[in-house]
Amino acid sequence: MNDPVSRKELCFWVGLLLLAVLAVILYNSWALGCGHCTWGDLLQIPWWGLLLLGANLAAGLALTFVSRRRTARARQARHSACCRCAGAQWSFCPVCGSDLSRI
Repeated sequence: MNDPVSRKELCFWVGLLLLAVLAVILYNSWALGCGHCTWGDLLQIPWWGLLLLGANLAAGLALTFVSRRRTARARQARHSACCRCAGAQWSFCPVCGSDLSRI
């Protein structure tokens, strides 16, 4: 369960963060251009914005935790060729020699 973050997972989270930043910049540019706010408004985060940010962060962490836990359990349970438990980070089974990286 303490596997390092994969490159694919890291790219997903960085991309999601960049997409969120781009959405905020586009919305704020539109709001400023239409006269709905001032430069001072753009530098402040209201309480409900912090609440939404915290809720999204908590949901993302919970989803990551559950996903990694399921992956580790599924990988360990699927290797039943020799009825031995294989560690989540193992590449080959020490008993039967099966390639566990494909599982």
